[in-house]
Amino acid sequence: MLGANSNDYLWRNGLSAQVSEFFTDRGVRENFLPVFVHQALEIRSAFFGLTHIWTAEVAKRGERIAELRVLPVPAKVIFGADDPYLNSGLAQEFHQLIPGSELQIVKSAGQHVQLDQPAEVARRILDE
Repeated sequence: MLGANSNDYLWRNGLSAQVSEFFTDRGVRENFLPVFVHQALEIRSAFFGLTHIWTAEVAKRGERIAELRVLPVPAKVIFGADDPYLNSGLAQEFHQLIPGSELQIVKSAGQHVQLDQPAEVARRILDE
């Protein structure tokens, strides 16, 4: 998204194209994508600010992995099956980091699994 940090048109179109890939259900995408795009200008500075600190933040959070290994509460790792980025392989890694966690992959859901399949995610969270 070269130039998107200063050009409103490039930023909105770039964000829209990227975020649209995160939804698997066309109807959900049509409902929620306009919300993301509407907020695009307001979140731009935060997005680029986060991008600049991303590497340091990932390393810092990596130092806390030991805490996951002794997590004292039940945990469910719930990912969408159709997310090409935060995929089931990453979900499996999280599951392995948290002993006793439940791994749940939701079909017909992408990165925004809670928006693609809200009833199914709620059912899985509440199901014991």
